[in-house]
Amino acid sequence: MKYLKLFFWVLFIFYVWCSYAWAQDFSADIVSTADRKSFRAKIFVSQDKVRIETDGAVNIVRPDRNLVWAVIPEQKLYMELPLDSKNMVIGTTKIPNEETRELVGKDNIGGKTTSKYRVVYESGEKKETVYIWILEGLDIPVKTESADGSWKIEYKNILINKVSPKLFDIPSSYQKLSANSPNLPGVSSMSDK
Repeated sequence: MKYLKLFFWVLFIFYVWCSYAWAQDFSADIVSTADRKSFRAKIFVSQDKVRIETDGAVNIVRPDRNLVWAVIPEQKLYMELPLDSKNMVIGTTKIPNEETRELVGKDNIGGKTTSKYRVVYESGEKKETVYIWILEGLDIPVKTESADGSWKIEYKNILINKVSPKLFDIPSSYQKLSANSPNLPGVSSMSDK
């Protein structure tokens, strides 16, 4: 069950953050806070490919294949899931269903100059507002925070460097699981739920 919780938390980060595509490769630490709980992960980005690593779980996002791989390295297992293109906007730093974006001003995040934006977007039948801090010159959103302060996601220790293409593939020794697989750690069958 621990792996499933990690998987779904990482997917949450993915849908909030991976609606971006970047011109340069980079890696960073992710610190996410919601409901007064913090979560840490490591992210690797190469153009539109994204790898997010947590304790015991890895998610690999492959828009070029229209899928997400949820990987459990300890078990050498992975699950393939379709990528919902409504949650991805390739080649832009816009949030899906974004309605307005207003420059609030300049800000310093982690010693780096950023442009802070107030963004309103549609989420289901309601409008949500977030603040996004974009790293100047690199177009990387280093921080996103809900307007009410209930959650935030930050990139720390950003390294602009070439990321190995191997990080975005599944090792050949890993076993593929289906959603109904009885081998899924901590779950007898997803269809029993």
